[in-house]
Amino acid sequence: GIVPRIQAYNWLTSGLYYVKQTQVSVRIDHNISDRQRIFGRYGHLFRDQNFNPIIVGQTSIPPQGTSNLEYLTRGFSNVGLDDTYTFSPSFIGSLRYGFVRKTQRSIRGAVGLPTDSLGLPTILTANQATNGWPTFNLGENIPTLGSQLSFVANEQHSLMAAFTKLTGKHSLKFGIDYRLQRYNQ
Repeated sequence: GIVPRIQAYNWLTSGLYYVKQTQVSVRIDHNISDRQRIFGRYGHLFRDQNFNPIIVGQTSIPPQGTSNLEYLTRGFSNVGLDDTYTFSPSFIGSLRYGFVRKTQRSIRGAVGLPTDSLGLPTILTANQATNGWPTFNLGENIPTLGSQLSFVANEQHSLMAAFTKLTGKHSLKFGIDYRLQRYNQ
């Protein structure tokens, strides 16, 4: 039979995974008048990653953190708007708004699998935030078993006003840049 090796990796392969990715981008430029033009863009990228595990419940294969053993969905959305106005031949202003958002859902291992067959004390399974196997880290380069579930939603808003004033051989640039970031995990 096969005997586990000490101080060596005890696995052959981590399995196969596939990635499906779609992207949409739209851009609009429009001259409202000789003095004003607007610009807008929208983009969205969606990534869907899944895998076929070799071992049920595996969350990691040694070395730690080097595998793609998860069902992962990611979404990236962005919007940008710009309004540029020429107040005079020597004074120009621009107002810009930008928004980006990243969402991610990651499921690793035995999330949702019943724990009855593991013969664990009910105190372990009754207090879980998410149903699934607890983590079994056996060491000696053996794959880690368990379950991990995470959700991420990050977004950033950006508002910027920029002005340029030409005076003789000089130009004066001034403005404001306001950003609001939200990170949720």
